[in-house]
Amino acid sequence: MASIAAALVAALALAGQAQTGLAQSVDLCDSWPVTRLAAGTNLAVLARAQNRMDCQLFVPAGASITIQAGATIEAPETSLNSSVPPALIIEQGGYIDARGTAENPITFTTSHGVTEGDEISFAGSWGGVIICGRAPILGGGTLTGVDGVPYGGDDPQDNSGILQYVRVWYPGAMASGNHELNGITFAGVGAGTTVDHIEVAFSLDDGVEYYGGNVNVKYLSVLFPGDDGVDVSAGFYGKIQYLYVLMDKKSNHAMEIDGSFEFGTVNQTFPQIFNALLVAHVEHEPAAASSDDQFPSIILLRGGAGGRLGNIIVENVNEVGVLRANCTDEVYSRSDFTATSRNTLFFSSSNIIHTVGGVQMCDECVNKATIIALNTDPQLVMQGPTPSHLTPFIDPRPIDGGNSFTEADFSAMIDLDGSEDTFFDDVNFKGAFPLQGSGNWLVGLSWLDDNARTPINVDGTVVDCAGLTESETWTASEPMFLTCQVVVHAPAVLTIEEGATVYVYRDDGNGTAPALIIERGASIWAPGTAENAITFQSAVSASHLPAQGLWGGVIVLGKAHIVGPESVYPSYGQGEAEVLGVQAGYPYGGENDKDSSGWLSYFRVWHAGALGSELNGLTLAGVGSRTTVDHIEVAFSSDDCLQILGGTVSVKYVSVFGCLDDGIDLEQGYRGRIQFAYAILYHGSDAALEVSGAGPDADFPLDTSPSVYNAKFVGYATSEGNEEGTPTQTIVKLGAGTGGSYGNIIMTNVAEVGLLRKDCGAEAHVLDAGDLSGAADVFWSPNNIIYTVDNGTQFLEEGSACQAKTNFTSLDIDPEAIMPIGRDVLNSDFVDPRSIAGGNSYQDVDVIPHHKLTKKDYKGAFSSSDNWLIGLSLLDDLALTPAAAGVLKCGDITSSETWSNSQPVVLTCNVIVKSGCTLTIQEGAIIQVYRDDGSGDVAPSLVIEQGARILARGTARHPITFTTALSEAHVPSRGLWGGLVVLGRAPVNGPEPRIVDALSALEGTGTYGGTDEEDDSGELSYVRVWYSGAIAGSDERVSGVTLAGVGRGTTVDHLEVAYSGANGVDFFGGTVDVKHLSVLFCKDTAIAVGQGYMGRMQYVFSMVGADGRRAFEASGDADAADKAPSFPQVQNALFIGYVEQDAPTLDIDLSLMQLYNGTGGDFGNIILVNTPTMGVELMDCNESAMDLTAVRPSNASAGEYLFLSPNIVVYNAQQGVRVSEDCASVLSVRSDDPLLRAVPGDASTETTFIDPTTSKYTDDAATTLAPAYKFVDAVPDDGWFECLFL
Repeated sequence: MASIAAALVAALALAGQAQTGLAQSVDLCDSWPVTRLAAGTNLAVLARAQNRMDCQLFVPAGASITIQAGATIEAPETSLNSSVPPALIIEQGGYIDARGTAENPITFTTSHGVTEGDEISFAGSWGGVIICGRAPILGGGTLTGVDGVPYGGDDPQDNSGILQYVRVWYPGAMASGNHELNGITFAGVGAGTTVDHIEVAFSLDDGVEYYGGNVNVKYLSVLFPGDDGVDVSAGFYGKIQYLYVLMDKKSNHAMEIDGSFEFGTVNQTFPQIFNALLVAHVEHEPAAASSDDQFPSIILLRGGAGGRLGNIIVENVNEVGVLRANCTDEVYSRSDFTATSRNTLFFSSSNIIHTVGGVQMCDECVNKATIIALNTDPQLVMQGPTPSHLTPFIDPRPIDGGNSFTEADFSAMIDLDGSEDTFFDDVNFKGAFPLQGSGNWLVGLSWLDDNARTPINVDGTVVDCAGLTESETWTASEPMFLTCQVVVHAPAVLTIEEGATVYVYRDDGNGTAPALIIERGASIWAPGTAENAITFQSAVSASHLPAQGLWGGVIVLGKAHIVGPESVYPSYGQGEAEVLGVQAGYPYGGENDKDSSGWLSYFRVWHAGALGSELNGLTLAGVGSRTTVDHIEVAFSSDDCLQILGGTVSVKYVSVFGCLDDGIDLEQGYRGRIQFAYAILYHGSDAALEVSGAGPDADFPLDTSPSVYNAKFVGYATSEGNEEGTPTQTIVKLGAGTGGSYGNIIMTNVAEVGLLRKDCGAEAHVLDAGDLSGAADVFWSPNNIIYTVDNGTQFLEEGSACQAKTNFTSLDIDPEAIMPIGRDVLNSDFVDPRSIAGGNSYQDVDVIPHHKLTKKDYKGAFSSSDNWLIGLSLLDDLALTPAAAGVLKCGDITSSETWSNSQPVVLTCNVIVKSGCTLTIQEGAIIQVYRDDGSGDVAPSLVIEQGARILARGTARHPITFTTALSEAHVPSRGLWGGLVVLGRAPVNGPEPRIVDALSALEGTGTYGGTDEEDDSGELSYVRVWYSGAIAGSDERVSGVTLAGVGRGTTVDHLEVAYSGANGVDFFGGTVDVKHLSVLFCKDTAIAVGQGYMGRMQYVFSMVGADGRRAFEASGDADAADKAPSFPQVQNALFIGYVEQDAPTLDIDLSLMQLYNGTGGDFGNIILVNTPTMGVELMDCNESAMDLTAVRPSNASAGEYLFLSPNIVVYNAQQGVRVSEDCASVLSVRSDDPLLRAVPGDASTETTFIDPTTSKYTDDAATTLAPAYKFVDAVPDDGWFECLFL
């Protein structure tokens, strides 16, 4: 589950994403130096494995390799002259299926640990990926360096497989005889091959090489090639759209197109390339390790090559943009791209070749028309002149309305055979990236994205770096992007609508951290709400977040008084200063303590405080008291989170955490009030609150003197001090002659120092607020709580001046939070900072000394009911804190009790109803459950032990609901709590002891099964269990509802499980019967039956959704020969699949209903629709004596047969029913359209309306019965089943 640990660990490093929880290492090679798969085999490469390829792996004709999305294949580093560098080679007739996604790309890389910042040195660490096809080529037909593999043929539609979201990093090693390998080589590959979203980064040789063929590619990225980005030759005539090549200083060409004039002009090399962005380095000095030329051109055209090149941008040309050489008789055109002869070259005159000191064109051909292009700045968002792997941030998209949008070529055209082209998108821009829509398609694909060097793929508006000189509004309907330090100039007003998001770049392209600066006299009005907070956050993709220091911050400059050293501040009342890290010329401070700089409410600043910038997350500098600031959060700043420099502004409801320096830093004469402050420290943080005056010798009438009430500061309780043994973490620091009043404060996890006083001056330190004689005096309430752990100390005074002051005192008691952060912040998976009602936080509460502070009856920042982090905090966004408030329940129930419907019941840990007790839940009751019990290992569940009972009798009007305690923003979602587990004493089949796996860690709980078929565990009627299925100990997930060994004396009807992160309903043996069961959108199987279950079900409804597994499965457990197999009887069911369903793993068959391992049963009146491949699968019958029949036996006993009615309807399936060979039976089903009223084929969580009822007739005249009413089976005649239509 998500955790504070995950959040803070992510903040410590941005070096890509390491896979966790991997299986053991898998070696893809069974021999060295060459492994060749056998024909007819498929090698499956799984994402969960550590896949190693230390050989040249050949996939010959008839063999295939399937690579799961998210898989990584690592090759060991080889020397530059290794004779057989590792590589993957798809031979002619071989097949590769490598379908990654933006969320789970496939990566080929080196197994050698790459040093951050030195990636170039690892280029050529291994060979590459080579695909050989049977499409037409010119010239030779074998590849060197890989055992002379042949390529080329006469099939232009040859299909070598699929490459989607595939990255190949650090390839290009030299093979024997100095034959270089490239990142990806397409050799004679045909147009039947699917290729899109591929990248090669840090290849020692070419990035992508095309030897003939006609494979088409969209979205191709090549970063920092040692030689050419894309090299085309040998008669290649395929199509490429959206090509991005980012060159290093020593790269050779971005694109090399070689003709083959020695073979004539008929089938000449003829690439068709539209929408390419080729970015050079202005100090271009080619130094390729292997190249037949070192001419510093960005594009090289030679050998009589033809082609179509349009919507091209060549940027940063300092020497030559295009070199044309070795021409033959090809015909050049600037405007006609419809010619069907491969002896023509179209290079659009609308292409941009932007020179910065060089020339656009160098032409070594005579008697040829000169290639011309526009020489203008393409106006890209952020694409600097000296790109390298050290460039901090890149955004290659075009500026809206800029030069990249003028005179774009119409890319639709006719193919070489005269037919209409269907490959190219018709676009209105030049270069590889649109501004909107797919936008930055590097996200999810590129090394740049993996290393937080390029922005998120979100449409939005880039704020003008000239700043705001007039008032304007940033709306919530479209995100804003800050790419630089943007100043709101006086007297402009910046209004930000509630719900707006502002994404901020990591760098402005010139080494300065972008930020928003509100000048003195200007103002910001940003009134967010709990439902629609305003967020400033990093523009990098979500895979890197949360993290610290990814942009500057928000700085508000006001005209209120500030004080400080005379060298900086001339005198009190006239002082002003400038914020470090902000461009010069924007001071703060003045003489208007009632100055207003605007309004910040539900205002979040995340991931700021860029390293080295001296900026903090949110800085309020000289801000006056008429500025409204409430409900703000600053999280993950690499400096202070909230810094207040002087002024008189007051702040209520402030949350800070993940700060590398101080949570809240008050200095330079700040005299405002802070109430309801919450700070979480971790290893590396300095203090939760630091208050600094001008110094012990300063003589200012009003130095720093805040009022701080109702604060909760949480330390990192595993800190061990520095090498000298002195404290490294202090919760609160008061220094340099500061004053102030501090009451109703809670500090917890104090392992070192609670309050540090240092650099004391003449100020008095008092224990009674009534003893304050001046603004510079300090009142520290003795009622404050400083709760120490280990050898922590409450107070420390540095220096004789402080040691001579009054000794402060505080209570050292547990403040009793509902769910406190653990001693180790990093391992806290869930937190509820609210105080337990009536607990220690409600005792000896200080009187609030100022009318502008809110009077409260508790200490700390939170009452027992109001978690004001909801809607504000990243903790809420990450599902780490609850919204629910009500009657708290945790632990064993040892006497019968009733849960009322008058207010919610909140489960904070496992609640176990012990044997002999009855839990009664009133109709309409709501039970909200925490995501974790605070341990990081257990998702709370409600468990009914053997011999206990649950009486949960809801009604259609007032159902009983089990749901998450998280805020509504997180639903619907799976796995947000454990589940409902009922343990009975009915017979079960299976191994001893019978303990629910997820409960195995609970001593004495989880046992089920017995001999009482009529066992009564109570009643579940109109009960809904939503968003359950979390991991609940022992790395096992709890199903939504688990009925384990439950007997038929238990009543279950009208039960629903929705959005379980595991199975929906598990039946572990037992005999319980169920009517009206609904199971929706579970991650695994909706209904799972096993361990000898002998119950009945009628009226069953299940929807699988896009990524669920199946609707129903039953296991007979035939391997337990001395036990009765499962025998479910299921009548009147509707199972709805998803026609484009994705299997969770490669080895799962997509049957909607699976019966296996010798199960029996009686199945009739069932409809299956939207089946991805097959409807019903019967498999693994083993040695079962079960009679498999299409006719229900009249004299057989339950448990002796499996009846699968031939009237079962399986609609829209590739295969209705499949029976494995060991089952020795032939079964059939119907394939009629069941005429469901409103169930789309892709029915999923996104579907807005569903009507699963069936039409009775097929015609308006009501003369012909529909299949659901025509082919109806008789239900078993046992008095329980109702005799109705299907």
